[in-house]
Amino acid sequence: MKQGKKNSESVFTEKIETVELDSVVVEKNGTELLHDIDLKLEKGKKYLLVGANGCGKSTLLKVLNRNIREKDGVVKINGKICSDFL
Repeated sequence: MKQGKKNSESVFTEKIETVELDSVVVEKNGTELLHDIDLKLEKGKKYLLVGANGCGKSTLLKVLNRNIREKDGVVKINGKICSDFL
């Protein structure tokens, strides 16, 4: 493992069944990128994310994979708040 890199193992060890966003807000440099997003993704289902350039698709994906953190709201995995184990 290279120095300065985080361990790739997650503290979360359960199989992921659901990922939920509840009233998620993302802000960068004082600009709101996502506002009040509610979303529930379930294992085994397929989803399509479409929209115009700059509408927040990539930002939403970054929140889901925890590359960026929400300013407000809650991200849950299997009903558990992510900040409880990440």
